[in-house]
Amino acid sequence: MTSHLFAFLVEAEKWIKNNATNETWIKTINKEKIKISPHNIFCISQSEANSRFKIIHTSDGEVYEIKASWQNFELIAVENKIDYCFTNARCTLKQIIYF
Repeated sequence: MTSHLFAFLVEAEKWIKNNATNETWIKTINKEKIKISPHNIFCISQSEANSRFKIIHTSDGEVYEIKASWQNFELIAVENKIDYCFTNARCTLKQIIYF
């Protein structure tokens, strides 16, 4: 891996340049319209209070609660070429600490 590190970095820089400016609008449950980059989303969880609401956690420490289906998020991930996985581990999200 070390011998190919420079090539990996070049590929990563290309990917960032091609994908970093993709942004999408979301509407929170409070009717606020927010513009976010899908690449800044690191976690989406289901609200404990209302299963129709999802909570978006971003890499800059922001948290947005929206009304959306899992299919909506899957479409965003596919359109933006984001690797993702679904997991049933809501209780572990309570331990998230933002730096």
